[in-house]
Amino acid sequence: MEDPTRSEPPEEAAGEEEQNRPYRRFVGLIFALAVVLACVLILRGVIRHLDRLPSAGDQARPASVDVRALRACAEDLDKLTAKVLKLGSRALGEPLPGQENWTETSLELELERVQIVARCRLDEPSQDPVVEDLERAAEGVQGVLRSYGLLSARHQEDGLQQATAARSALERVGTALKSR
Repeated sequence: MEDPTRSEPPEEAAGEEEQNRPYRRFVGLIFALAVVLACVLILRGVIRHLDRLPSAGDQARPASVDVRALRACAEDLDKLTAKVLKLGSRALGEPLPGQENWTETSLELELERVQIVARCRLDEPSQDPVVEDLERAAEGVQGVLRSYGLLSARHQEDGLQQATAARSALERVGTALKSR
């Protein structure tokens, strides 16, 4: 029994499918190449970004680290932690359009952290509990930098527009109240 909705005989439809088979393969090949190319470009961009990040291995290192150097590193990490918290809270607390970009600031702070790690050789294995604690502190500063980076990106996406709208509304209210 033939299908009344079908206008072509089955032999012609099979012939057409065979005729279109090379084109389908060509389109599939082009699509696969496009997907592979997109993946390669994305992966290459990620690798380039990671290669630009500073590392402790690239920094100058002293031959040995004594107690005075460890004290200096502890003080420097303490100052860096305070600086990160201050600049991070300012970046999130003052949503002004001309504000310094947190990405640039965090890169400078990360470079400072890496220099401290290299100067005190905190990235090398050690049995000294002081060195281990300093290493944990340096990793904590890095975690805070990442957290502020995520918060800043989220703030730029959502909060900045709302804060700008609220600020302009308050300015209009202030102007209206002064005229009364």
